[in-house]
Amino acid sequence: MATVRIYKIAELLGLSSQDVIALLKSETGIEVKSASSSVEEIVARQFVERQARDRNVALPPPTALFADTPGSSKKGGKGKGKAPEPPKPPQPSLRPRLVKTPKAAAATDDSPATDTDSAEAATDTAEAAAPAAE
Repeated sequence: MATVRIYKIAELLGLSSQDVIALLKSETGIEVKSASSSVEEIVARQFVERQARDRNVALPPPTALFADTPGSSKKGGKGKGKAPEPPKPPQPSLRPRLVKTPKAAAATDDSPATDTDSAEAATDTAEAAAPAAE
């Protein structure tokens, strides 16, 4: 069902939103918090017609009473009247950038020997001594 905002009811009756909120609470028992709160369209119609009769206010025809509400004015599909948004052009794909990193400097004779260096040196000397013994 459609709903109607309190400020729309106030516009139709020529009252302030606070007056409409107070009248709704006192006459119908409906409590609303602010002018942007909404009530069912049937309740709003009955309330507006009763208040207009009591205050001698001329109302628009019943079919156009709440024509500005989103629920009753839109009968078409979603987004009618607007041009569809054009598709976005594809963005060029970026290739990954290759970054060269400096290699670690080769071990020199001045550098202290590590466990792997001494193990390699021991294997080299053992291989050199083995062919000489044959």
